[in-house]
Amino acid sequence: MDLIVSGAKHFEVGADLQQLAEEAANKLEESYVKLSSLRLVLNKQRNWHIAEAVLNGKNISLVAKARSNDIRVSISEVFEKLDRQMRRYIERIKDISTKPNPEAKDKIWTSAELEDADQEDFNLEDNE
Repeated sequence: MDLIVSGAKHFEVGADLQQLAEEAANKLEESYVKLSSLRLVLNKQRNWHIAEAVLNGKNISLVAKARSNDIRVSISEVFEKLDRQMRRYIERIKDISTKPNPEAKDKIWTSAELEDADQEDFNLEDNE
């Protein structure tokens, strides 16, 4: 997974923040497959430290934003939000794929019904 960590206007990204972001991104990558890129933008406005993240993967794009008085807390919160969003997304996919379709169930014929239908076809052909 590609990780891009950048700082906005008046914010310098140090090696310690880069390492913290890489560790959190590695945890996400271990938990979920098919993630392609993560862009993390760190910003400071007045007394707030803001972390914004955009996570892209196969058929998915997630956005998270966290704000606190400490940049480390903001980074950890934004990765927690991304983790929650990924869990919800995966659960939703699993729910959709495992739910039976009641209309399709009515349209499915059992083997006994198929045998009866075949016998009726043969009986019709014999009578003609």
